Amino acid sequence: MHRFVTEPRSTFEELFTEAAGGTVVLPAAAYPPVCEERSGDVTLSLGPTGAMIVHVTRSPCRSDDFRLRLLFETGTCVFSDAPDLQAFWRGPLASAFGITPPRAPEEAAAEPPQSRGAAPDGGGDRPAAQQSILEDMPSRGRGSGVDPTPRPGPEPSEWGQGPRRLTAACLADELARVVRGQEAALERVASATVAHLTKRHPARPGSVLLLGPTGVGKTSTVEALPAALKALGYPGASVYRLDCGELTDAIQVTRLLGAPPGYVGYAATTPLLEALGRPGCILLVDELEKADDEVVDLLLGLLDAGRLTGSAGTVVDARHVVVALTTSAGGDELERMLGRTQIDDRWAVQRACAEHLRAWGLPADLVGRIGAFALYAELELEDGAVGLAAAAVSALAREYGLTVVEVEPVVLEVVADIARAGNVAAGARALHHAAQELLAERLATLGADGPPQRVVIEAGPPLTVRPAQRQRSAGTG
Repeated sequence: MHRFVTEPRSTFEELFTEAAGGTVVLPAAAYPPVCEERSGDVTLSLGPTGAMIVHVTRSPCRSDDFRLRLLFETGTCVFSDAPDLQAFWRGPLASAFGITPPRAPEEAAAEPPQSRGAAPDGGGDRPAAQQSILEDMPSRGRGSGVDPTPRPGPEPSEWGQGPRRLTAACLADELARVVRGQEAALERVASATVAHLTKRHPARPGSVLLLGPTGVGKTSTVEALPAALKALGYPGASVYRLDCGELTDAIQVTRLLGAPPGYVGYAATTPLLEALGRPGCILLVDELEKADDEVVDLLLGLLDAGRLTGSAGTVVDARHVVVALTTSAGGDELERMLGRTQIDDRWAVQRACAEHLRAWGLPADLVGRIGAFALYAELELEDGAVGLAAAAVSALAREYGLTVVEVEPVVLEVVADIARAGNVAAGARALHHAAQELLAERLATLGADGPPQRVVIEAGPPLTVRPAQRQRSAGTG
């Protein structure tokens, strides 16, 4: 990689030409000093749209440039054309190597496409420096279409391929495995997330506000995003949670950006700033209605400019971040405001949510910076209670290291009945409390016996949780 930072545009156009026949591999290339790995292969291939996909060995990267961190921390980056690839190589990559490339001749920008790669005198030979570099690429998979470099998952060029591509519909389906009965809200969260993560040059963070009563799955939706994205070929996403219930005064807010120099607790960075600097960060701002005014001011700057400045003066570029805010403020009033409006009527819900939040006291400039609203309906335990109870039982078993492979329907009906008799206003939490009341002791006894195992729950009497038996082979009785 080091030897390419001073090359002219024609070299990068040649790379596009070479990659069109398969893949180009630069073996044992020198990585910049900001990377933990100092060398490794660099593989270049063309995607279906003609963009260049660059693959490297994944490595922690300390660069301040987002695109350089994206390349090395995810192992993949996409470049739209040869000038884009050259700008990256002669810009952030050259700076990481401590090199100032010579200024390219002005005529190179005006050079017609058919003459690029020709010698300055109009001959057909490439410049000597370009020729020597291209001829030092011994490992090329011409025509094979196979990338020999192992990668953690599908590349951006593959997001649109196959049945499990990264689309809003597929992401909503993945989220529905965790959060049930909120199809319209999940579609809005998935749409906002995919729309932002697929941007190459975002101007500001993506944002979505999740509204609804307590216990309907708002926080669970955001926490399920990394696993759902990974299942669709977008690895590396992570959630950093800000619980606004812990940020109710200005003193607590100082720990977000750090204490000023000279004060107790001063540090060059903070966990929040470190999280925002990582590619694939999803910032969860939970229970926004409880936040101190300084938290709101911080969010205004973050959503508008896409950056935060720490107490030490370090500026963190957060334009790639997805900000997910949750609130349960005034759910009953919002329900009355919506009246007969269908919850899946996107624009009517958008207008009603914005008006409701401004009336509730949220600053109008903050409401105006939120890109999407996802409205969660109150869960009716009468409808689909058995399915929700099954999810609650499975989630409880996982806490004990157990996997439920079968549970008798009567058990799920009992869990739903206990939830109905208890705090119905708690929504899905009532089902989790009911499952805990009914099954925790039995799950704990089995979970303490050795490694994780698969279990069956039988109604009895007595109610029993036992290890699942292996299926007998056909023909045995």
